[in-house]
Amino acid sequence: MIVEEYRLRAIEAQHRSAQVTDPWIRASLTELAEHWSALADRIELIEARYGSTVSAEFFQTRQRPVQQQQQVEPGKKGDG
Repeated sequence: MIVEEYRLRAIEAQHRSAQVTDPWIRASLTELAEHWSALADRIELIEARYGSTVSAEFFQTRQRPVQQQQQVEPGKKGDG
């Protein structure tokens, strides 16, 4: 389920923050862990109110594959 995945991401970010020495990176990872945890909490509230199938359907519609954009190469100057 999505909630468990987000909780695991929160734990992973917290573990990584404990392994780094740079205070800025540690704070960033700690904040990231807090955000993952808060997101999991919100999804739990949605599931409690509307049922787990609602959140599952929501995330399935949101997780579309990312399409790569092709860059058009500009024409060479002086071609004539």
